[in-house]
Amino acid sequence: VVGRLTPAGPSVFKSSRVHEYTYAIKAPPYVELEIDGDDGAVEVTGWRGRIDFDVDDGDVYLDDIKNTKTSLSVDDGDVTVLSLVGEFGLSGDDGDVSLSGCVVEGASLNLDDGDVMVRESSGDFAISLDDGDVSLDLMSTSSVSVRADDGDVDVAIESGATEEVNVNTDDGNVMVSMSPESAYSFGISVDNGGVRIDLTEVGEMRKDEHSASGVVRGGGGRVRITTDDGDVMLVES
Repeated sequence: VVGRLTPAGPSVFKSSRVHEYTYAIKAPPYVELEIDGDDGAVEVTGWRGRIDFDVDDGDVYLDDIKNTKTSLSVDDGDVTVLSLVGEFGLSGDDGDVSLSGCVVEGASLNLDDGDVMVRESSGDFAISLDDGDVSLDLMSTSSVSVRADDGDVDVAIESGATEEVNVNTDDGNVMVSMSPESAYSFGISVDNGGVRIDLTEVGEMRKDEHSASGVVRGGGGRVRITTDDGDVMLVES
């Protein structure tokens, strides 16, 4: 919100002073919230209705969000999300993204330039970014998909039946840590880099300098990792 104060009376030269304001808006938490902003930070706490933001330049902070869907579009700014329950979607040009203590029904994150960090959260994640690192520390998930052009990827899954983990990078190291109870088949392909496997109960193991495959505890889920330039590690947490 921008207010302009213009001097009264006739003048050859027009001048104005620009004043910026900060507003704290209180509303019933169950209503839908839609915000379009050019320049400024947005903070929302304790919301239960659907959220739809389109912010050009400013940070976004969300805490204690429980709704059907949260959609964010941020051109330039960092996004911090705490204790969100529901569907989550984000598109951004330049900024870091941090999620902590979230239970997502499904999360889709598309970024041009920025790091993604997810901690102590559960749910399915689909992440695509051009330039930035990805770090996922998930309590449980059935599906993880990461596509990165330039950056390291670190995925750790603590428990639960994981159906699919798919990581594809052009330039960056990849580390995937699976739960020691998970059952899955895996396939790894590297054009320029090394492959390290540290797993138990592996059958049908095949490994060479730039690839590896096998079946862990009889299979069930699937882990696929490909990178053009970088090292790959597949381990058990």
